[in-house]
Amino acid sequence: MSQENSTLAQLSRDVFNLFGMWHIDPKDQIVLLGLPENIRPRSLNSYRTQTKTLPDDAPTIERMESFIEMHGALLHAFPHNERLANYWITTKSGFFNDMRPLDVMLNSGIDGIRYVLNHLTQSEVW
Repeated sequence: MSQENSTLAQLSRDVFNLFGMWHIDPKDQIVLLGLPENIRPRSLNSYRTQTKTLPDDAPTIERMESFIEMHGALLHAFPHNERLANYWITTKSGFFNDMRPLDVMLNSGIDGIRYVLNHLTQSEVW
């Protein structure tokens, strides 16, 4: 396995682990990763076990890296309670008009993912 494939495989493993910790429904995982609509939720097992690989393209990698960065920001925000960090994504927030950050990401795609990440990291899009 090349270094590039190994890195993608590790990133994929990490993201699927996060989705598990965040209690993200498999149908929503497909949307969050930007995978084709015809992929069935049970097909995600092929990606989890790496029988299949996730697309090695810039949009998919950006999404996965964003989720990893969100996780780091959440652990920083809740250093003494990882459980709170893991439930934040699926908890309604006044900052998101009483929507869950998950809903923002599902409804707005990559722009929603960037928006939630920017909120967590307190960064601005220039």
